[in-house]
Amino acid sequence: MGNDKLGSFEQEVLASVSALEEDAYGLAIYNKLFEFEKNPNQGSMYVTLDRLERKGYLVSRFSLPEAKRGGMPRKYFRITPLGAHALLESVEMSKKVIKTVPKSLLDLIKWPIRIPARYKKETS
Repeated sequence: MGNDKLGSFEQEVLASVSALEEDAYGLAIYNKLFEFEKNPNQGSMYVTLDRLERKGYLVSRFSLPEAKRGGMPRKYFRITPLGAHALLESVEMSKKVIKTVPKSLLDLIKWPIRIPARYKKETS
């Protein structure tokens, strides 16, 4: 695979395609991305799908024209073995990163923020 690392959005798109299996087309992938992000950018998703296909991580095919879509075909994506390897490698790296975050940092987040008295405005 080389030194090509997946970005977080690429990881999310590959995971979505992988999870959807045979039903991985634009709108389905976009809806799946909501499991990872609050408001994914649909345009960025299509750019990322194209980039992942150029890298060899995805392949696509068109369905037969569908009457309910005004005679337009639907483009389906499938993850390749190279893409599956890249995704698994990326997930493993994410796990390593998470393990390096000390528990003490997480405890800091839970602490209430206390403002020292000298910074509080006096109320009179």
